[in-house]
Amino acid sequence: MRHRLAPAVLLALLVLTACTANRPIEEVRDGDRSYTVVHPARQAEPAPTIIALHGGGGNANRVQRYSRLDDLVRGEGIVVVYPESVAGHWNDGRPIDLVTGIEDATFLIDLLDDLVEEGLTDPQQVFVLGASNGGMMALRMVC
Repeated sequence: MRHRLAPAVLLALLVLTACTANRPIEEVRDGDRSYTVVHPARQAEPAPTIIALHGGGGNANRVQRYSRLDDLVRGEGIVVVYPESVAGHWNDGRPIDLVTGIEDATFLIDLLDDLVEEGLTDPQQVFVLGASNGGMMALRMVC
């Protein structure tokens, strides 16, 4: 069994490496908050940016794996960001969330400011999307 697993793991790593070779992936950690940025390898100027928010109980890795948004990085030169919430939940502004005191809106604005400052993001072309709790947080950001 061990011998069958090793080639499968190696193949998965080779496929992952081939799929991500032309687009840098950066993991950024700031205290207890983190996000993954996927951007074109040779980005000459700030690009349109999508911030993809996971649903409640989910995580950024799951959104990245299943959304196929990384294909836009390669095909369209778009930057995609996958932020991580605290404990799998976004403070989307509902009364129960206001009790937690977690400032997800501030975190996302600071994240965006960092990307603009680094020259990755065009501040005039920022898009936020999400599913479920992430969708509610996206609506809060728009408001």
